[in-house]
Amino acid sequence: RAEVEHHGFEIYRYMAALRNAGLEFVGMSSVGPAIAVITDRPEEEVATILSSVGLQIAIVTGIDNEGLKIRVEEKV
Repeated sequence: RAEVEHHGFEIYRYMAALRNAGLEFVGMSSVGPAIAVITDRPEEEVATILSSVGLQIAIVTGIDNEGLKIRVEEKV
């Protein structure tokens, strides 16, 4: 709420437009005004959706859905 009060309700309008476009997850960073999108759609498709509301991709990364892995090495 504090982020919206600071940056205005425009960020909510952007997020609503992205959700209405069918993106699976749309959220806001805790300090705003960054919007995060998690999707399995191709980057080009996401870029097209974003540009339709005046936004652009800043960072692209991937996930492996493997969770945390701990490896223990024995000392000799």
